[in-house]
Amino acid sequence: MNCNEHKQKISELVDGVLPAAEAAALRAHLRRCPGCRREHRLLRMVAGSVAALPQYRPGREFNDRILLALGHQPVRLRLPVWLRWSIAAAGCAGLAWTGLVAYALASRLSLVGALRALQLAAHPQETLSALGLSLVKLGFAAGDALAFLCKAAGWTLKGSTLPLQVGIAAVIACALVSLLSRRAPAATN
Repeated sequence: MNCNEHKQKISELVDGVLPAAEAAALRAHLRRCPGCRREHRLLRMVAGSVAALPQYRPGREFNDRILLALGHQPVRLRLPVWLRWSIAAAGCAGLAWTGLVAYALASRLSLVGALRALQLAAHPQETLSALGLSLVKLGFAAGDALAFLCKAAGWTLKGSTLPLQVGIAAVIACALVSLLSRRAPAATN
């Protein structure tokens, strides 16, 4: 190989994509050829400088400026404020309702007495079949509800901080349910 053929491979060597056998042959050539060695050093410096550059993340207005420069008017789909607030309020009410149901279920399950547990244990087949049917129905309803909520959230929450707020509210609700569901230790005499 001559220097022109080696110079075409130097950038692949700098990028680390040259196969091992070719890389070894090129390194041997670089030890003997000062011109190719200088080219290799220059490309390594350029690659290092490019890698040191900060990553640019364009702002939200970037696409709008591009569209305006091309002669197009950017279109923003915005729901009225009252509709966004009503959807947010409905989501918060749903979250509160879910927290209340979870607390009620946790309280009810903790109050089941030994007699009820024995009664359920005496007829496990009936209990399991009824429970299985209820869980299947609940699963279908939950799947449909979740799909609808995801679509509604996608339509209404573009560019909003509401998902973060709902997540924080969910964490707070779970913490409250956990704190309220704990029972104070009974006093022993």
